[in-house]
Amino acid sequence: MAENRNQAPEIIFAKAQRCEKQGNWPEAINLYKALLKFKPNYPEAHHNLAIALRHDGQEINALKYAQMAANLAPENPVILFSLGISLEKIGQYAEAIDAYMRTLELRPNYTAVLSNLGRVLEIEGKINESIGVLEQALKYKPKATEVIINLANSHLSAGQPNQSTYLLNKLVKNQIGISSDILATASNSLGVAAQITNKKNLAIRHFSEAIEYKPDFAEAHENLAQALLSLGQYEKAWVEYEWRWHNPSNQQTKRRLPGLQWNGEKSNEMKLLIHTEQGFGDVIQFVRFLSLIDIGEGKLILACHKTLVDFLSTLSCVNGVVDIKSDLPEYDRHIPLLSLPRVLEITKAKIPNAPYLSGSPPARKEEKNQISIGITWAGVPRHENDPYRNRSCPIDLLKPLMNIRGIKLYSLQTGPQKNEIGKIDKAGEIVDLSDKIKSFKDTADLISELDLVITIDTAVAHLAGAIGKNVWILLAKSHDWRWNERDPKNIWYPTSRLFIQKSPGNWTDPIDEIIAELNKLIP
Repeated sequence: MAENRNQAPEIIFAKAQRCEKQGNWPEAINLYKALLKFKPNYPEAHHNLAIALRHDGQEINALKYAQMAANLAPENPVILFSLGISLEKIGQYAEAIDAYMRTLELRPNYTAVLSNLGRVLEIEGKINESIGVLEQALKYKPKATEVIINLANSHLSAGQPNQSTYLLNKLVKNQIGISSDILATASNSLGVAAQITNKKNLAIRHFSEAIEYKPDFAEAHENLAQALLSLGQYEKAWVEYEWRWHNPSNQQTKRRLPGLQWNGEKSNEMKLLIHTEQGFGDVIQFVRFLSLIDIGEGKLILACHKTLVDFLSTLSCVNGVVDIKSDLPEYDRHIPLLSLPRVLEITKAKIPNAPYLSGSPPARKEEKNQISIGITWAGVPRHENDPYRNRSCPIDLLKPLMNIRGIKLYSLQTGPQKNEIGKIDKAGEIVDLSDKIKSFKDTADLISELDLVITIDTAVAHLAGAIGKNVWILLAKSHDWRWNERDPKNIWYPTSRLFIQKSPGNWTDPIDEIIAELNKLIP
């Protein structure tokens, strides 16, 4: 870099730009940094350095220079746009929205900014605002492919798959001038729309097309896995599901462990570490496969979330269960929990479905001649604006359960929603068990004492099924692959019964079915 000090800033800037055109981002970064050492208040150099750092995968460093550029040139819409991109890249969505809004104050018809703003508003759950912004962008540029795709995805989030499909089909109909990346993205979104509307084979076709356009499209591979699972094509699905490790949107939640991954090899001395990487329900569902691992006299250690440690310690096949966020014990091989089905070559016929976990019921005398029922109605907020996929049920709709004679209701709901009981139960007739729940073992112990659990699709459904408790599950119209209504009896949890919406967002029908079934149980 010594020679750079003897060159005019314009020459260094021009060299850096040539490196950018060649895709030589490391050298462009070095040149911009050298330039800024003796011209620190050069906004364009800060701006271009931020772009180069983003291309080089250094999003956090990129934000630093994007912010410097914006401070030096606060009235430059291009520089403010870049700041918004850097903020969006690291997940600071509220700040990104602010940067995009400031940019639009300077240039209201900046279509690329409107497109990004619409996308981030959708991520933040502001769906109506998102659709409005993106429709405005299309007025300025009716054929802007990225805007069309973002608008289609916002329609998906709003529970409007038909509108999304219309936009996307119109986009791909004329493929002239459209890049393979755009076609891949459009095909992937068409697959999601088909999946939501229960057109599984069509979804598989679209996801496969997306992969043909872009073979390393991790999200499309992962979506294809979900569609294959919904049709019971497990062997193909497990292979596709490995792409989850390459999906950028998953990277913040997936922990990669050092050392060699286990691929089914046998060894009598092996210490094998299984580590969890998904939500609580997935963990409870998939720990059943630990019993199929054959490592002779070796040791099997499970690393999971702290609140699951006590509960999963009831697994007879493990030598220890530890908190995944603590210092992990030494191991010879490791494997993510949801990679086990691929390694073990799991088919529908090989799924263990006898109760494999247990709870220890506390000593409590139940009232005679009453059926004790635990209820949950809300899960982690997701797809709240989409009636097809919103798994949570408004508690008001469960009030008719209180009018059935011969049953006693117990709330197993945790989190902020536990306080919603007061909406339907002013007299305190429902027993709130939330104060007794500190871990999943506590929940399992309480469920063991009950006769039945009625729940939405949440971890409680998996827990009840895993310990062999009768569980009735309320499902959205577009529900998860594991609750496959094609099977007369659920192959994962034989003690479960499924009550599915007949139309998107309408919980009345499945709840009426549950009420009818409960009345049959009353002597």
